Amino acid sequence: MPPRSVICICLLVLFGLAWGLLPARSNAGVRGDAVPGLSVSPARPTWLREALHGPPRSASIPAPEVYIVVLADPPLAAYGGERPGLAATSPRARNEPRLDTESPAARAYRAYLHARQDDALARMSTLLERAVVPRARFFYALNGVSLALAPDEAGRVAALAEVRLVQPDGPRRLATDVGPPLIGAAQPDLAPAIFSARLDSCLLYTS
Repeated sequence: MPPRSVICICLLVLFGLAWGLLPARSNAGVRGDAVPGLSVSPARPTWLREALHGPPRSASIPAPEVYIVVLADPPLAAYGGERPGLAATSPRARNEPRLDTESPAARAYRAYLHARQDDALARMSTLLERAVVPRARFFYALNGVSLALAPDEAGRVAALAEVRLVQPDGPRRLATDVGPPLIGAAQPDLAPAIFSARLDSCLLYTS
């Protein structure tokens, strides 16, 4: 019967091999062409590496940001009746003092814009291979949607034919609270100025 010390040494060697604490012999050492001073890391089981260092880290995915996606059709404030069967809604085209958002023409054109937005969202979902759900929809001064997109997704969405503009959303600092007098748009009777949207220049102008 082997002495008790030999049994203990054998057990320690077995435990060392099981836990990967003993360096494995490299092929270079077997061939006799090992590079002097080059150490070989001990081979450890996958479960042990994950227990010590955690699972392998995948490439970090950029966090989504909020973007305003402007679509090609004009909003209610700028629509001049170009579509057959849809009457104009722009105050200028209707010769009205302000936009009537509850008129039959406005209701019909808003439903048309909603359907067009649904079509655009479906194409974006196909393009990005995921469901694209709007955070908000815009119909009146702007025709578009608010979306959570990764930066690379925003670039791909901007290339769609029906998309006019993709703009990051975020808080803006208020520059002034006396805009109309500052730009000469104040009216003597203090009536509110009428604003219309021009999507070809992305500027607001008074009428």
